[in-house]
Amino acid sequence: MELTHEYCNEIIDLFNNDDDESMNKIINILSEFQEKYNNISTLNEVIFRKDTKQIFNLLLNTIASEKALEEMDKVWEENFSNIQPTSDNLKEKMDYLDFTYNVKYVHDNIDNVNLKNPDNHFQNKCNNVINYLKQGENDMKELSNSMKELTNKLKELHNTLTKKEDVNNESV
Repeated sequence: MELTHEYCNEIIDLFNNDDDESMNKIINILSEFQEKYNNISTLNEVIFRKDTKQIFNLLLNTIASEKALEEMDKVWEENFSNIQPTSDNLKEKMDYLDFTYNVKYVHDNIDNVNLKNPDNHFQNKCNNVINYLKQGENDMKELSNSMKELTNKLKELHNTLTKKEDVNNESV
């Protein structure tokens, strides 16, 4: 899929209605972006800046948006209004807030940064965004694997209970 303004706007609109499908599209578009710019020696700076701006605009209007932040605050309030959050909960919230700040920083500065020799601050912000997204992807894979394991255990339990029920019905 070509990274166009229209396609990114479709994903942004979709995010407002269907987080799951939009997240799949965001993951796909990020993978395509990474693949496209895997070899930076042949980098066309103008196109790279345009595409990067587009990607970070997409992130700013989806997973790093005000809407996403409000949803996180709402969940936070629901979960921690009566109990003390753990240090892991606090770290997760701070990591997300840092991520949103870093996305905005890269978005706002990509047009002017020296791409051949970016300053450390800009480079750190980019790396932090990439690491946050990779961690999110890893967390999703772990969750998916856990759900598959749970499904298999439930199937085993169902089979065991069905066999037990069959045995009980036969003995009656």
